[in-house]
Amino acid sequence: MDSLFIVDDNIELLCLYRKVLSICGKYDIAGMAGSGRDAIDKYKKMAKRPDLVLMDVNMPDIDGITVAKEIRRYDSDARIMLITAELISNSDLPSEISDVPILRKPFSIGDFMYAIGRALNGKKGTHIF
Repeated sequence: MDSLFIVDDNIELLCLYRKVLSICGKYDIAGMAGSGRDAIDKYKKMAKRPDLVLMDVNMPDIDGITVAKEIRRYDSDARIMLITAELISNSDLPSEISDVPILRKPFSIGDFMYAIGRALNGKKGTHIF
């Protein structure tokens, strides 16, 4: 079963993502973080790396793009999916993470699950929705 690490400063969304993923039953939750700094610290301490990091872009302490870059510096094989309401594209991202899929808010549960599946199956460099 694939494992996911969820990062979002909005506690309601963090809990919603966890609940949806738990109900789905297809994924293990490897961990959760409510801030960029917390995400970096927790990721580096994980004994077993998650199969995918779900990363919010807009966070108050360290933005998700910077966190994704830091995680990739630490683990070049890390799979990351950005989640944002911003109108960003892969060409707007730094080269270290220009291959990560981007899921745009708002999205349906179906879109969410589909995007995770695509990200886990190595579909890189594409906007999902």
